[in-house]
Amino acid sequence: MALATSLLKGDAKEWSLVKRHASEDLYGVQIAASNPFQLSRASQALQEMCELDFIDINLGCPIDELYRQGVGSGMLQRPRLLKHTATSLNYLLDIPYTFKVRMGCKKPVVHNYMSWMKNSGLSMITVHGRSREQRYTRNADWDYIEDCAKKASPVPIFGNGDILSYQDYERVRTQYPTIQGVMIGRGALMKPWVFQEIKERRIMDPTSSERLEMLKLLSGDDLCLPQERWSELAKMTPGYVAADLTLVINKSRRSLHYEGLINPSEQQILSHVKQALASVEPSAVRGEMGLVKSNSSILEIGGLRRIKEVLLQSVQWPLFHADAFKRLNIKNSSGILLYGPPGCSKTSLARAVAAGSNVTFLAVSAADLYSPFVGDTERIIASLFQRARAAAPTLLFIDEIDALVGNRQGQQKRAQERVLSAFLIEIDGVGINGESEFLRDPSEVRVIIVAATNRPHVIDTALLRPGRLDKLIHVPPPDLEDRLEILEVITKKMPLDKNVDLFDIAEKTELFSGADLANLCREAALLAMTVNGVSTTTVSQENFLGALSASTPSLTASQVEWYKSFSFS
Repeated sequence: MALATSLLKGDAKEWSLVKRHASEDLYGVQIAASNPFQLSRASQALQEMCELDFIDINLGCPIDELYRQGVGSGMLQRPRLLKHTATSLNYLLDIPYTFKVRMGCKKPVVHNYMSWMKNSGLSMITVHGRSREQRYTRNADWDYIEDCAKKASPVPIFGNGDILSYQDYERVRTQYPTIQGVMIGRGALMKPWVFQEIKERRIMDPTSSERLEMLKLLSGDDLCLPQERWSELAKMTPGYVAADLTLVINKSRRSLHYEGLINPSEQQILSHVKQALASVEPSAVRGEMGLVKSNSSILEIGGLRRIKEVLLQSVQWPLFHADAFKRLNIKNSSGILLYGPPGCSKTSLARAVAAGSNVTFLAVSAADLYSPFVGDTERIIASLFQRARAAAPTLLFIDEIDALVGNRQGQQKRAQERVLSAFLIEIDGVGINGESEFLRDPSEVRVIIVAATNRPHVIDTALLRPGRLDKLIHVPPPDLEDRLEILEVITKKMPLDKNVDLFDIAEKTELFSGADLANLCREAALLAMTVNGVSTTTVSQENFLGALSASTPSLTASQVEWYKSFSFS
């Protein structure tokens, strides 16, 4: 984008931005200003002095300094000036001119402008599916862009926002037929090869081995680690592109420099790279809903040994033993449903499995996805799966799924049907090109869905068919052995008195969930501070028994029996 005022002043740097290279087949210049006079004069000068195919007027730039001057999106608040701009350019220019707009500054208004824009001589309009105020805090509203396209017809509308891969491109081109094309901005900065992805209709994100080569190249001579260490780090970076890895390495170098480590050891380098890695999110999901940085281990969760084994088998085997799955032509499970009473570590299990599998972990609840506006929940669901695929391999955890896709009954039946339909479409992969590697190779792991519910009886049966959430795992409350193991894990870093008998406490805590046991240990420690003073150094058996006398289990025998006897059939 060039500023019209700078061009009119003859600023050499600004004019250097608009030079055409011999290799550019189709070439246009985007300019911005705060009034029709400046835009008209600058456009006329560009037409006379440059070899242009079109001129684009930027009415979407959200930069604060420019906005305060009325430049970019600042002009959207002055529709009369916009009309004068269109009239002047239509009269003065012999080449096509286009507008690039946002939905509005605070609330959507651009749809009201389409009726006069389509009669003003514009060759095309690009609509960014966010307002200036939203920036990147919300997903682009492609439904709104489609509505603008219908109002602006026959003038072509191009959409802009959240196109980060060829799958995103295919999705919007399929779901929004009135939109004539897409503009890619942020996606091209994150992934310069995104246009080649779209052209060849395949995923081109760096594989683990490609990320390994990037890390070794970026590390240079000053960050020396053995091959196996770099390989370990490469496996920890699913969804990361070259720009993300560059940021990780640069942060590592800076932190080592700030600490004065001129010749750091292998352990120091590894520690700083891991710290930098924890602070850099993959571009594909940066700032998006649900992204969780998980460093927890499956070993930190006590009990549930059988459940852990099944989960690890379902999630890690397809990743770590892909050759065997391919050799035997095994289709990976699309999804897993964890059901059982509340407080029994369903969320913690998913988080720990994701961390141990080196996959991107997205965790949301039904409340995060629900919207009171018609069609908004479906759009949020589509965007969530889109982000998950962009950062693949991804473990997508959806808590309280019963609130989102429960039985289609009562007055909300139609709304439930729409949401369930959108959810099933994403699980089944509808809208992703059928010729893609994503669907052709049954052994390839892209997105693993793990859902959790306390109310399995209200889950719609359509969701439980083979190829969807077909792995059903009952997560029961901890038995005696599990409770003992949970207590040992929780109190591992708690200074216990020698008289503490965890087995005795485990025996006395029947019907306590994992969350109840964690709360019991916390209350025992607080009781020790209350009785012995804040300077106390240990927690005694009497403290545990005192906390236990004031605690009640959150589960009941009838509740546990109901889950035990429940069947989906």
